[in-house]
Amino acid sequence: MALGTYKVYVIAYDKAGNSKKSSEVSFRVSVQFADISAEANHSFAMDTNGYLCAWGYGGYGQLGDGTGNTYLQSTQI
Repeated sequence: MALGTYKVYVIAYDKAGNSKKSSEVSFRVSVQFADISAEANHSFAMDTNGYLCAWGYGGYGQLGDGTGNTYLQSTQI
């Protein structure tokens, strides 16, 4: 993904096939990532130098930095 500002949204479907679009969220890419894995409450990415970054909810230590911290911006692990 190239550096810059992007807008994303989610379209969800219920069992009957009805869809609903979420609100748009703008985000800025300030680090060039080679790969990204996004989960419901946290995300991981590997930058182009091979370093692992994480952000999101980390209350159970799932971000892998040895703490229970939550990060709003990508943090190198």
